Amino acid sequence: PMHKIVYAGQLALRKNRFLYDWGNYAENYNINVYGRGFEKSSAANPDKFETKGFTPPQKLISYSEGDFGLVWDGDSIDCCSGNWGEYLKLNAPHKVSLYIRCGLPILIWRKAAMAEFIEKNNIGICIDSLRDINEIYQNISQAEYHTMCDNVQRVSRLMSEGYYFTQAVTEAISQLNKL
Repeated sequence: PMHKIVYAGQLALRKNRFLYDWGNYAENYNINVYGRGFEKSSAANPDKFETKGFTPPQKLISYSEGDFGLVWDGDSIDCCSGNWGEYLKLNAPHKVSLYIRCGLPILIWRKAAMAEFIEKNNIGICIDSLRDINEIYQNISQAEYHTMCDNVQRVSRLMSEGYYFTQAVTEAISQLNKL
């Protein structure tokens, strides 16, 4: 079966220009695009993309189709460039928690703020460029992939129980008590 990457979000060109070049580099996988604003016919290798349209998050959690969810922004396939890339270095994008709730291991730009969390919890793979994805599919074992999926389920359960929120509040109170 063909491998699939999920990319979900508000797909306006100004934030997702990379989507239009990505098809040139997707060799051994296709891309399922969830959201509004992607003009498939304008993309390189449009047959690499399947547009799923806007899907409410609750429905996406139940029905997303793919092996990995991608967290990426900007103009380039080689890095998350410009303002969107700078923002990704600071924020925790909704995509991360959405993909976790979908049960999808995550592919994320290595310089993103959430990359360390993903690596530490073994719930995905940090990449420098979208060109790296072909090699990931060639080199990852079934066992490694299933371990990531199991870890995603564990983190998803902790999220749903409020574990990370509680940790953040506890840490904030601890820091305030030091003042």
